[in-house]
Amino acid sequence: MQTRVDLLHLMAHLDELAGSFVGGWVCIERNNRPWRAQTLRDVTSDTLTTSSGHEYAREDGKSRFDGRDNGRDICLRPLTRERLEYLMVSDALKAAEKMKIGMMRRREWQELVPAAYLILKTAQTLQAVDRVRSAPAEDGADLGTD
Repeated sequence: MQTRVDLLHLMAHLDELAGSFVGGWVCIERNNRPWRAQTLRDVTSDTLTTSSGHEYAREDGKSRFDGRDNGRDICLRPLTRERLEYLMVSDALKAAEKMKIGMMRRREWQELVPAAYLILKTAQTLQAVDRVRSAPAEDGADLGTD
């Protein structure tokens, strides 16, 4: 079972904690998206083994188990600030779903107002983009995904 990773601590100390050394943090990606942060428990000249026991090729990060898990591409990548930020947003959205505003003090929910504004604004923008992408073009041409 995966232990909970303190992403805020990891972000604060990313330069010291991330890397291809025993105990160093790396990013596991699925389908070219950050999926989880893990530590390395073994490092050799050709393999990196994570705390979960999975082995990856040091040269290209591909899984030693053909790089696939239930049809999803899995690989090991350096834990960069951008990858960690992606993981933080993913975890924050999951955590927000579990929060109950009725159980919060006024000060607690008020601290979330700026984040709520940004999330709602982004959701509206994405919904508008989805409507444009799914609407047929007036001249019949494909609008594409850009």
